[in-house]
Amino acid sequence: MAEVLRLEGIKQRYDGRTVLDLPELELGEGEILGLVGANGSGKTTLMRIIALLDAPYAGRYIYRGKELAVGRDALLRREICMLPQEVYLLTRSVEDNILYGLKVRGCKNSTMLRKKAEEVLELLGMDAVFLRRSWSALSGGEIQKVALAARIVLDPKVLVLDEPTASLDEESSIKVKEALAFLRDKRGMSQIIASHDHDWLLPLSSKLLKLRYGKPV
Repeated sequence: MAEVLRLEGIKQRYDGRTVLDLPELELGEGEILGLVGANGSGKTTLMRIIALLDAPYAGRYIYRGKELAVGRDALLRREICMLPQEVYLLTRSVEDNILYGLKVRGCKNSTMLRKKAEEVLELLGMDAVFLRRSWSALSGGEIQKVALAARIVLDPKVLVLDEPTASLDEESSIKVKEALAFLRDKRGMSQIIASHDHDWLLPLSSKLLKLRYGKPV
């Protein structure tokens, strides 16, 4: 299994206090890392570093064999996408929300864009008629799935998910788990997933990392 990313000696500090102290983390291609721990254990801090949203206080970030200057490698955010726990949609249609990232990246073929939007909705168990829905007409669970669809359609190499089923019912949670397994098995998409629903997370994960007070246990 090819290594996708590796972190070494990663530390993060806020207001002079160390909130994350991770000696090492490795993620292989097509591997799913389950991230568990209580609130405040450092999960979101770690995920934001992995997604290149925050630079660590110390440590090395190695992506596909190249050490990154985290915070200055913005182009790689196209390959590493994060879905935060609190998601917000654009005040537009579902279709515009899903395809916004692709359009920003220069994709202008309307037929291809519509096909991609329909495919990702189907993957998540949503009918194509949702594309015409307004963001304001969606339930909390539907917002969560549309936000996830907007990340998946970008086909990232690494997908980072913070509590992706928090607003979903059981049926939708199962469909999301099946979708993430498909992305792992058929596209080789590596994933890092934090969830308090261990019954949902454990069967999906290739390996687990448990954090407590910012340290692995």
